[in-house]
Amino acid sequence: MPKGWQDALSYEAAPDILSQVEQWEDIVQLIGDMREGYAALLSDGTVVSVGIVNSVWDQEAVVEDWVDIVRIVSGHGVIYGLKQDGSVCVHAKDWGDRLDRMNLEKELAGWTDIVQIAGGRDLFALKKDGTVLTTAQGFYAYRQWEKITAIAASGSALVGIREDGTVAAECVGRNGFWEEEFLDWDEVEQIAVCDAYCIAIHRDGTVRKTGDGK
Repeated sequence: MPKGWQDALSYEAAPDILSQVEQWEDIVQLIGDMREGYAALLSDGTVVSVGIVNSVWDQEAVVEDWVDIVRIVSGHGVIYGLKQDGSVCVHAKDWGDRLDRMNLEKELAGWTDIVQIAGGRDLFALKKDGTVLTTAQGFYAYRQWEKITAIAASGSALVGIREDGTVAAECVGRNGFWEEEFLDWDEVEQIAVCDAYCIAIHRDGTVRKTGDGK
């Protein structure tokens, strides 16, 4: 079991955690939950956190030295930051063993020209040239994708919007939907996905949904 789950924040710690979050100012993005903690991207490009990739008993921020950040994502003992220069930084104190963390840092050090990141424990990234990268195992079809303008991802699904408004999708493991369900989707402008379903907003403002409970 990942250490991030073992050290899940307790309800007793909730008042202290939330009181710290309430003191944050100039927030442009807030992520997290009461299970693992919260992190916020501030307007000056720095990041503050409480609980995320920390021991419950040690709430000192772990990303206070990050600068020029434009997007953050986190999950199960790891937090990623996308920098203005298109590189990705990571803090993975409670993610796997030391060798896993070293390999993760080495892999991300080779990523350049990134314009969007998504995911959680595993990271998915969209490059400036419209191609996609990921640290996740078991995904292969994405390597053939081209002209992608936006991505969304969950633990077992990756979807991308192409320049022409159609959708590319790859699912691994158990999901509430299949890649074939996206074949006739077009004029998609925004998309969101979890392991159970996918929701898209079309250019005309209509919404489409596939997966469990549709």
